Amino acid sequence: MSCKATLECDSLQNPSRFDNIHVVIELEVDDPALLERQATLERAADHCPVGNTLRSLPQVSVELRMTAPQVVQPA
Repeated sequence: MSCKATLECDSLQNPSRFDNIHVVIELEVDDPALLERQATLERAADHCPVGNTLRSLPQVSVELRMTAPQVVQPA
């Protein structure tokens, strides 16, 4: 059994980001009978929370919190 995924996308500017993301998954299975389950697997993938989130343009916020160790000054 082997699995290969290929990702293609467009790179956009202002702001720098990716768009039109296309993923192709090639799955080689040991049991030919599993080929009959492709439709079932595709239906399951359509309900994947990660895929659904990426398809619906979620609102994303990024917060940066920085700290540094305090330097002790000699008395």
